[in-house]
Amino acid sequence: RALLLYRMLKGAPNTMSLSDSQPDQRIPITLSGGMGQYVWMINDQIYNEASPIAIRSGQHVRFEFQNMSMMPHPMHLHGHFFQVDTGTGRGPLKDTVIVEPMQQLAIDWIADNPGDWAFHCHNLYHQEAGMMRVVRVG
Repeated sequence: RALLLYRMLKGAPNTMSLSDSQPDQRIPITLSGGMGQYVWMINDQIYNEASPIAIRSGQHVRFEFQNMSMMPHPMHLHGHFFQVDTGTGRGPLKDTVIVEPMQQLAIDWIADNPGDWAFHCHNLYHQEAGMMRVVRVG
């Protein structure tokens, strides 16, 4: 049996490809933490001490994930779908993407839904331990 990888997936033929254009904003997203103190962070901040990630409405945004931990993190963005950059130009549309341990991954999305949106690890025990932010689109 072969492990299914994101690069093996393609968006439907009529799916808009965001990789054809340059993002208006590139945002590094570093995932870190560990089992020792059991604190999980996004960009070295835990949720209750972090400021929102501010995005102007209508922008093409690229989150550039780097997982610096030894745990996989299924990262979920409420209120939006995104395209996983697979290098094919036709990555799948998703609302959750698994960022594997010590790996990098990028997603592209259009900030077309104004408001405050939860952005967090879908391992809820990681979210509870700090791996969550608010994405503010407006």
